[in-house]
Amino acid sequence: MWETSYAKEPVDFRLLFLRLLKKIWLIPLSFIAGAVVIGGLYWFFKLVIGDGRLYRDTTVYYCDFAEDSSGTEYQWFNHYTWETFATTDPITDEIVAAMGNTITKEEVLKYVSATIESDTRVLYTYTDTHDKNLSVTLDEAVQKAFIKFGEDHKEFNSISVIKSDDYDSLKDISHIKVNNAVILGGIIGLFAAVILGLFKVMTDTAVYIPRTLEERFKIPTLTVQSMDEFEGAANHLLDKEKKITIVSLETEENFATATVDKLASFGFDTEAIGSDSIIKDGASLNLDKQYVIAVKAATQNGKQLSRVMEQAGRLGLNVVATVLTGADLELIDKYYRK
Repeated sequence: MWETSYAKEPVDFRLLFLRLLKKIWLIPLSFIAGAVVIGGLYWFFKLVIGDGRLYRDTTVYYCDFAEDSSGTEYQWFNHYTWETFATTDPITDEIVAAMGNTITKEEVLKYVSATIESDTRVLYTYTDTHDKNLSVTLDEAVQKAFIKFGEDHKEFNSISVIKSDDYDSLKDISHIKVNNAVILGGIIGLFAAVILGLFKVMTDTAVYIPRTLEERFKIPTLTVQSMDEFEGAANHLLDKEKKITIVSLETEENFATATVDKLASFGFDTEAIGSDSIIKDGASLNLDKQYVIAVKAATQNGKQLSRVMEQAGRLGLNVVATVLTGADLELIDKYYRK
């Protein structure tokens, strides 16, 4: 009586390695697929339907403060003061006018900011837009507005530009890292491929080499019809005085035709039936015949094979061997090679 246990079946590491080697092309493919998918989605959401890149034009000013009636320079301008002034009408109106009214005051408030750092005499303005040309043009208008602000207020002798970015030196402050997303996507793709590969190995019921059939079901195998061992195994395991029935796990009986013809060439009286003949019509089968189960290699038919074997045991059929069909001969050759 046959027996099997997938849970206790040992891992054939040599076979596993050879199978993985044949799938080595999946490594770069999974990396590329992950990079394209994750990188593409990141690019789409950030640059197509998102705000896109943000370009900053920075201008540095020197504020020459005037003296008050006591002879002391006006020193009450701080970060909060400049941040507030940048949003007031004298400056925003001047920027809108310098832009020829092609921009609204609300857009100015959105795009322009001002601050100081440690030195109150050094003023910074930032013009942040999603278009390089607009950042440069708008910054020129901002410069005019702040210079005029210095001219119109008694607290300043002048406000002058020290340094300003040009088109080529604008900073991208959007923090959109498409390259990083592509690399991350590739890593995710590799990780997903490994997880899926492990899952496939754990749930794989297919048979790839004759040895697995013998280890799994504890009955002999005729190996593969094109292997050198096939004829000797057939002559040893099969009785030429009895009819041999090849049971194909596939729905079509002619899948086992090649095996039938091969055994017939050795002088065996052979026929082929489908597995349904055992599952559905087993009661009518001849118990005196020899039955050989034809298992198609690299096919997820392990449970179907178990079902056929179970039913054959219930019916008392004389299952004398198995045979592996459609096998990868290159894989088998490498497996048994030193």
